[in-house]
Amino acid sequence: MKLHVHAMEGGRYLAAVESGSSELKEYLRGEDQAIQTFSCLSQLREQVEAERFEEIWLHHASAYDEMCGTSEAAGEMCLQLHW
Repeated sequence: MKLHVHAMEGGRYLAAVESGSSELKEYLRGEDQAIQTFSCLSQLREQVEAERFEEIWLHHASAYDEMCGTSEAAGEMCLQLHW
C-alpha cells in the first residue's frame, strides 16, 4: 500500500492511498465523506500513524513556469518521504 501526498496551493495537503497492483487512488475522507485536507505534514502523519505504508510520496506541481510564460513546464516534483 502506498500513500501519495499532494501539496496544494495555499499550504494545504491532500492524501490518497494506492492499494494493491491498481494505480487507482482513494483520497482520505472525513466522517462526512468530504475529502480531507491537512494544514501540515505532521497533522497528516498523525492521522495515518496506525497504517503501514510501503512507500510515501510527496507530489508538488508548481504553476511557476506557467505564470512566468515559459513554453515548457518542469512537471511534477516527487519526493519519497521516510516516516
